Amino acid sequence: MVIPSVVPSLEGPDELLASFVQLAERRLKSVLTLPVVEGAKRKRQDAKYEWSGIAGSCRVTPEGAHFLDCCFLQLIASNNLQIATGRGTGGRMKALEKVELLTLSYRGDYEVCRLLCESVDRFVPADIEHRLAVPRADLDLFASLANSRRRLIAQEDLLPNWFVPVPRWLVRLVRLRRNLYLTPFSLPVRGWIAQQIMKISAAAESDADVLVHVDSDNAFVRPFSRDSLFKGGSVRLYRDPVPSGLASHQSWQRAAGRLLGLPDTGFHGGEYIDPLVTWRPDVARGLVRRIEEISGRNWVATLARTQHFAEYVLYGVYADKILGLDAAGHVPETQSLSHPMWSGSFENDDAIDAFVDALEPQHAACLIQSTLAESIERRREVFERVTGMAERQDRKRSDA
Repeated sequence: MVIPSVVPSLEGPDELLASFVQLAERRLKSVLTLPVVEGAKRKRQDAKYEWSGIAGSCRVTPEGAHFLDCCFLQLIASNNLQIATGRGTGGRMKALEKVELLTLSYRGDYEVCRLLCESVDRFVPADIEHRLAVPRADLDLFASLANSRRRLIAQEDLLPNWFVPVPRWLVRLVRLRRNLYLTPFSLPVRGWIAQQIMKISAAAESDADVLVHVDSDNAFVRPFSRDSLFKGGSVRLYRDPVPSGLASHQSWQRAAGRLLGLPDTGFHGGEYIDPLVTWRPDVARGLVRRIEEISGRNWVATLARTQHFAEYVLYGVYADKILGLDAAGHVPETQSLSHPMWSGSFENDDAIDAFVDALEPQHAACLIQSTLAESIERRREVFERVTGMAERQDRKRSDA
């Protein structure tokens, strides 16, 4: 039997291969109306995928092929099978092995972003690439943050050439915190909307297996492990089944429904916004295809015309309600990987102590909202005190 995508071939006991067929037969019906093939090969043809095996062949949609990929990868991960790479090097290999961090920032957040980068280099394995996207005009300012694992890119390269930034002097004149963009297909686009489009674009073009969105006001506070991103061969996706009740979140959920062709509701079953959000780039590519199928136009133009949406909600609803989390290769998680402070202030040591004491063992990072009026010195002090708490927690856990 041959498996697709990241691992070209699989060898294992017949009963394990049979279990895959049973899994596919049981679950694929919710994704496709075409028959399931007991076997083996896949090739791209005419924007669809052809699977062939001992039972014959069939043509399936990209979503169906993606589901079969996920089944194979879960089979490998759950049974620790011997696999071959197809390049003459046998041995064991992780099904999803390349992880990338993505951060979007700008000159107003330079100092907090510098703290983030220092923490990444301190706590994140060196083979995890960190892509840092900033406005082209800010590249020189951020240049010192680039290194062998951190790639600095211009945010404009994540947008089509018809997505034109308004000159900075004019942005300052109208007192906007972020850039403003002009397109031939929409009203002027706020920088917050453009940033969300950039995140989706960066994920869709990524060659990583897993992409972690890390906002620049985060800082890692303990050693970061790939294992925290996976469960049972699937990638974690933050999903809180309890609605927030906030009007803004309801608006974002309704926008996701309209963009994805789902019923108009203020809650699609989950809240997906978190300081550290984990995506699969292959699912992000499916998301942009879905937006284009529903809207009948380029996905960037569609989102530029959408006044209110949230990228994390849009991705989460697509993975959850269009693909289904199993088919998307995701597993829902209600616990965050980051310990956030969204509002308030560290007015005294008691306030800092309360924040530090609230750190939980699964928190790999903490966030102090960039808009809070906290000096960079105070932020560094808080991060170091949280790091000390993380060290004590880890030591206690290792001694237990």
